[in-house]
Amino acid sequence: MKKKVVVKKASQKVASGVKKVAKKAAKKAVKKAVITPESSEIKTAGDGENNSVLDLPNDQVSEVTQDHHVDLPVVKNSVVRTRRPITISDVEMIRSLPVISDLDYLPQFKRDIKNPLSFVPTGFPQFDRIMGGGLRPGSVSIIGAMPSLGKTTYVIQLVDNIAVTGRDILIFSLEMSRKELVAKSYSRLTASFHEESYHKSGNFLFAKTADEIMNNRWRHVENKEYLDREMQYFADAERFFQESIAPHRFIVEPSGQCDFSYIASKTDEFCQVRSSQAKEEGKPYLAPIILIDFLQIISPAESKDTRQHLGETVRALKSLAVNRQTAILVISSLNRAGYKTPISYESFKESGDIEYCVDFLCGFNPICMNGNRFNRPGMENYDVNLAKSCNPRILELFVLKNRLGETSGEKGIFNQFFPSFNYFREINSDNFILESKKSTGSKSQESSPPTPQRQSNGRRIPTTNDNEVPPQSGRRVSSNQGDGQAVDEIDYGGDDDIPF
Repeated sequence: MKKKVVVKKASQKVASGVKKVAKKAAKKAVKKAVITPESSEIKTAGDGENNSVLDLPNDQVSEVTQDHHVDLPVVKNSVVRTRRPITISDVEMIRSLPVISDLDYLPQFKRDIKNPLSFVPTGFPQFDRIMGGGLRPGSVSIIGAMPSLGKTTYVIQLVDNIAVTGRDILIFSLEMSRKELVAKSYSRLTASFHEESYHKSGNFLFAKTADEIMNNRWRHVENKEYLDREMQYFADAERFFQESIAPHRFIVEPSGQCDFSYIASKTDEFCQVRSSQAKEEGKPYLAPIILIDFLQIISPAESKDTRQHLGETVRALKSLAVNRQTAILVISSLNRAGYKTPISYESFKESGDIEYCVDFLCGFNPICMNGNRFNRPGMENYDVNLAKSCNPRILELFVLKNRLGETSGEKGIFNQFFPSFNYFREINSDNFILESKKSTGSKSQESSPPTPQRQSNGRRIPTTNDNEVPPQSGRRVSSNQGDGQAVDEIDYGGDDDIPF
């Protein structure tokens, strides 16, 4: 009897020992999860390579977290201080957290700086220099000016320069028709590709205005020699536009109201189509540079205060630029108080909080409205329409805000603008001398002709012989339309009345 009791007790001890060993083995098999304060990442306390619960398949996570209910220990200096069991929902929540520490972001940051996205040159060297190399992917740039000063013409020339390099341009034209935009480009090319005649004679005698192009008018019908030259200039412009600009320029003309959701959906559709085409051709694809003309015409999604609506629109455009890793250009009007004062942040105040949301904020002034000259005695009665009526006119482009670089300071980027031919070219301020002519303004003469601006890829179309240029002729511009486009009379671009 005693032997049976001893055997029974021994078997119970063995069974108890086996249970303890099994339990101990089970505990070793279940790796406890802890959150380390160094990485903010769920890790296991056991040994081995795969010691992160997040790396386990869902079925194993279920087995570990539900069957065994591993208790989380209290970790000092950590946000986590609970001892409840970790569950699948906890793991899924941590996987979906949108916020990560900078330590977790560093590997991505190192990859990004080793392979940075390239800046997009605009074809305006001085502007590119201030912008750090051109338009930056993920940025929103706003260019503003008073009506009819040339802001749309400038930006169309800028995106045409980019299109020449092979980058797609997507234009949301809320004000001008496709026909008008194409005519502007043709007109500019008839002048920019034949600057030799301008430097020799002081005019663009054979260049054509957008109005002449749209209405198929030829200026020199009574002189066959001049007419042949005029037709050759037009043929050169047409060929270059068709080969180098048109294949990469796309214009959206909304038939109704255009709000941000419309812009975003059209951009997504465009990117899907073009990326598929690029994939079929085995070519890399970059999202298009987007141009919106202009900000104040974008419709609100619902009835809102104008200032609030424009601020939300710019923030939404910033998100679109970041997600698509492209640059967005937006043309903006100014408040009426900004029509007769030097360009500044205050000029955009009624246009919403855009100065806080954008990466680059730029604005054009007639050169006479530069702050240092504008504040001198006699300028209080200056009529800005005098500066806007001249052809060519000298404008200063001021970079008021540059989130990651320099601004233009007190002296802007000087541009010579020929409104009759929709043509801008940067000039060095040292190339002309400012002379006070009137109490309401002053004039200047170029001491030497500026270097002609070429397309950003350096291409230039073969032209007719410009050695023999007819004597200067032409009439003053008596009326303007849009961005200074001549309507009734034509000025061929002499430098005799540049106001300062």
